[in-house]
Amino acid sequence: MALVLRDRIDAEYKKRAVDQAPDVLRQAAKQVGPKIDEMIEDFAKKLDTWVVTAGEELYREVLEVLNASREARRAVDHDEARAKTDVETQDQRLKTAHKRVTELRASLWSPKDKVRVADSQTELPATD
Repeated sequence: MALVLRDRIDAEYKKRAVDQAPDVLRQAAKQVGPKIDEMIEDFAKKLDTWVVTAGEELYREVLEVLNASREARRAVDHDEARAKTDVETQDQRLKTAHKRVTELRASLWSPKDKVRVADSQTELPATD
């Protein structure tokens, strides 16, 4: 009999719980709702602050990169002008050296003094 009574009590509790659950949840929501809204507002403010700060930091970093790039480009432009002058000087020296080598090569194959060649009718002595 105790088991039957226990089963009936459990069934009654379940029925009351199902009937009262919506009202209990509404009351809990009313009590917890303002705190959850406050937490959401606090999170939104912190997120907004973080986004603004991150945007400012990103802006500063982009400016630093752009300024460094500009300075590097200026240095390269200055070095480029000097390098161009050096290359032109070296080109002139190379042309002078090439001309000199060409002259030396030409003088190597041309005799300085004219040599007379004996008449082709003269025979060379035979060697035995």
